[in-house]
Amino acid sequence: MVGRLHEKVALVVGAGSVGPGWGNGKAAAVLFAREGARVLCADVNEDAANETVQIIRQENGTANAICADVRAARSLMFTCQYRFGGCYWSYRYYCSYRHYWSHKLQYYL
Repeated sequence: MVGRLHEKVALVVGAGSVGPGWGNGKAAAVLFAREGARVLCADVNEDAANETVQIIRQENGTANAICADVRAARSLMFTCQYRFGGCYWSYRYYCSYRHYWSHKLQYYL
């Protein structure tokens, strides 16, 4: 069922990996791209987010990376709007601030 997210925009917070290999955020970002989504990869470690973007681009997907603090929900949504024209799907994978982010994201969507 490839293409389920064709031309949709996905914001993935925690899209980088802390260490070598693939974490849940990176795997989600790549999977969304494989399904046709344009992906904004956000992580506190911009190099890790850029690594995820390179994987997506090698598979002919569309992605951008940003260095972002998960607490900056409004900024993330504005960036997604500016770069891709909106946000259809959001995925958050990180250890801290889970309740705060979920509340803020629902408010701004």
